[in-house]
Amino acid sequence: MTGGGESISDIVFKFINFAVLVALLIKFAGKPLKTFLANRHNAIKEKIEETNRMLDEAEKLKRAYEAKLAGLDEEIASFKKAVMSEVENEKATKRVELRKSV
Repeated sequence: MTGGGESISDIVFKFINFAVLVALLIKFAGKPLKTFLANRHNAIKEKIEETNRMLDEAEKLKRAYEAKLAGLDEEIASFKKAVMSEVENEKATKRVELRKSV
């Protein structure tokens, strides 16, 4: 067989050899592989569910902080008004005191 192809018996032998290998793999590695893949599937499924729960929590926190920030602008404006009115009252009180002292 120097220059030609393989004989039919060689091809049949390789096919039978491969079939025996596959059969042995299924017999000895089938159940452990199936168990491993099922466990891996469950672990990945749980991680995805946990990630989705954490994502929902993060979105809720984001909405809560956005609401607080929106209210913060109003709070700052009302605080600024209160401070400015207090400053004006102080100025008026100082003017009255200055006029009394003059």
